[in-house]
Amino acid sequence: EWELLKASLTDRSAARATPLKITAADAPNLDLALWTNAFEYKTGELLTVYARPSGDCHLTVIAVEADDLATVLFPNDAIVDNRVSAQTLVQIPPDGAPFQLRLDKPGRHGVVAICNAM
Repeated sequence: EWELLKASLTDRSAARATPLKITAADAPNLDLALWTNAFEYKTGELLTVYARPSGDCHLTVIAVEADDLATVLFPNDAIVDNRVSAQTLVQIPPDGAPFQLRLDKPGRHGVVAICNAM
């Protein structure tokens, strides 16, 4: 499948490539709970993000700041493997992590996550 996708993206051998046919029935039904340790924050406060997928997945968590700057929170330099098992609680940053998430700009911020089935 990767070779077919790669050929389609690069237009090499596109004539020989068979289109991928992936339907909703092929993908597992994944739910993802995503929340933070508080609903509202003041500038300078620490943020903790939690996620719990209903199925095994590759998880990516992204913070979106008020000025639309997006930062990938998970995976990161300290936690490079983003494979998460079903019903596993992911805490970002985890206890004892070598980093903190501090809100340093005022305004409305958001957190989004993508959970791709394994």
